[in-house]
Amino acid sequence: MRLNNRRVSHFVRVLSLLASDLVSFYLSVFFAFYTRMFASGYVLKSIPFSGQRLSNYTLLYGLPLAFVLILAFRGFYTTRRFFWDDFKEFINTAFIYVTIIITSLTLIVEMRGWSRSVLLMIPLFLIFFFPILRFLTNVLLFNFGVVEKCDFIGSKESFKKFKKVILLNKYLGFVLDKPAEYVFLDSSIENLNVHLRELTKSYRFVCLFDCNSALPSGSVKSYFNTEALNIFSFENKLFDKRRMFVKRAIDVFVVLILMPLFIPILAVVSILIVLDSKGPIFFVQERVGKDGKIFRCYKFRTMFVDAEKRLLEILNKDLIAKEQWLQNSKLRNDPRVTNVGKLLRRFSIDELPQIINVLKGDMSFVGPRPITIDERDLHYKDHLRYYYSVKPGVTGLAQVSGRSLLSFQERIEFDRWYIENWSLWLDLIIILKTIIVVLRKEGAI
Repeated sequence: MRLNNRRVSHFVRVLSLLASDLVSFYLSVFFAFYTRMFASGYVLKSIPFSGQRLSNYTLLYGLPLAFVLILAFRGFYTTRRFFWDDFKEFINTAFIYVTIIITSLTLIVEMRGWSRSVLLMIPLFLIFFFPILRFLTNVLLFNFGVVEKCDFIGSKESFKKFKKVILLNKYLGFVLDKPAEYVFLDSSIENLNVHLRELTKSYRFVCLFDCNSALPSGSVKSYFNTEALNIFSFENKLFDKRRMFVKRAIDVFVVLILMPLFIPILAVVSILIVLDSKGPIFFVQERVGKDGKIFRCYKFRTMFVDAEKRLLEILNKDLIAKEQWLQNSKLRNDPRVTNVGKLLRRFSIDELPQIINVLKGDMSFVGPRPITIDERDLHYKDHLRYYYSVKPGVTGLAQVSGRSLLSFQERIEFDRWYIENWSLWLDLIIILKTIIVVLRKEGAI
């Protein structure tokens, strides 16, 4: 079942999203209000909360109306964005909203009937409820045929990626059909400028689909239009010392927070490793870091001490295993891995000692995968300029996009894209996706 009338489809979508946003708002107000009421009885006894009414925050023509109007102004009912782009835009919107509300109430009316702490907590709860309800609503709309038709122009190879990234993304809500207002154009197509000019005559939105990641799209700094000339400006954020300082500061701050949790885990895992097999607790290996610096990378030992000997025996006997090893330096059902090692690898616990490398400054929490000297010489020769420009990470884009199932070439492509499009927001997304991937045990070998 699909709504073929675009106006009806658009109306249903806007109405559904509006209802979803109001539900998320009222849930946030409810939790903020009663959290503050609870705190007044235990934590904030010295700050009065009497005389407060929930209705002050829930009247439709008050705060909720202002909320949806700001969302509409920020394009949340007319623009189709990826989930993480929507989430980023909403965080900015939520804090703009609360700033406007508090300022307005302070200047226009007295704040006696309003609690600043409640108003400040509303966006915090919204950041939790809004993306969840938005995601569920968009998926339901897609399943019930409330979609946006689109067209695609490009090669068969680029269409495969387009299908995976766009058409299978229910949150976006695109289907390949006509008549369409959107068209996606493969950026590698011949006579690109001619196609662009012609398509703008027939389609309202012409989207350039950069299948080969030729443009560092995430790092576009600004756009100028002067005379009859279009100028696009790109920024490499890795050269911004302030951003690098913030990234390093976040690394150190997170290490200090995780250290009390890391120490008991270290004790338990160390005992399990010692009881399971002979050998050291840690596996220490030389890896290649920023500017080509060689550093000692720490991991929990997950293999038997004679792993190298066992590997040679396996590769000499098993041609399939040898081919798999040459492709990505991994073996399925690896007999070199201990029983405890299998458990540690399944949940990526073996990577935890790399917190030491982060504290030392050899690594960051997010970055390209730390490679060995042999991998550098065999696979990364043509890509060292990218790799040397940033610290390797405990987790990264490649790790959340397939983990051990990726080939070296795929890992390189993901690492290159991360480096070209790096931002603190991208780091946050990768950390959140890492948690999801680890819990789902995706791509673990």
